Amino acid sequence: MTSEFEPIEETLEDARGRAFTALEETTHTFASSSPTSATSRLGDEIRALETELPQVADGSQAKTRALAHLDNARDAIAEGNIGSALFFIFRARQAIVVDGYLFDSERGLTEESTDIPPPQTEGQ
Repeated sequence: MTSEFEPIEETLEDARGRAFTALEETTHTFASSSPTSATSRLGDEIRALETELPQVADGSQAKTRALAHLDNARDAIAEGNIGSALFFIFRARQAIVVDGYLFDSERGLTEESTDIPPPQTEGQ
């Protein structure tokens, strides 16, 4: 049986795939156009990840994902592929951030804003 939400889920999955592709392309472009800056940024991101990772619960899905992405980043570094390494480090940090947000939102600790600005009319 087809779910009424299936078209929405397919659209979300497509959008998610396009977003990851764009991020990966952007990191590769950055790494190839500015190798020194990319290497420096990679070092900064790895240090940030090393600070964040111990704060994530052992055995959690977020830690498992982050560690898998970190392993992929290490493989990319070994191959000299800084663009891919950056991409995987960004994905690792994303897993941690999403986990933290979900943890906080379950406890009502996130700021949810329902303030939607009114639409602009012509001439405003």
